[in-house]
Amino acid sequence: MSNGHDIERLGRALTLADVRPCGINLLHRPDSRFDQFAQWEEGPPPNLAKWQAAIRGNRRAVKEAAPRLLRPPLRTRASSGS
Repeated sequence: MSNGHDIERLGRALTLADVRPCGINLLHRPDSRFDQFAQWEEGPPPNLAKWQAAIRGNRRAVKEAAPRLLRPPLRTRASSGS
């Protein structure tokens, strides 16, 4: 995840506290950025409540989007062969 550029710029490696609690950092759970950083650290992040809220919001967004993603695309005249 982190590379030499992060260490040069920050003077240290990235930690979970440096990663924003948002849906992008929760993608591909259980292999998300959040999960990777959480494994590397010894205790919960200082902003644990924000991460928990982001996880709840991400689950809700996935649930709401699932019917749209699973629905077959609408047929248009061009695609129906008429």
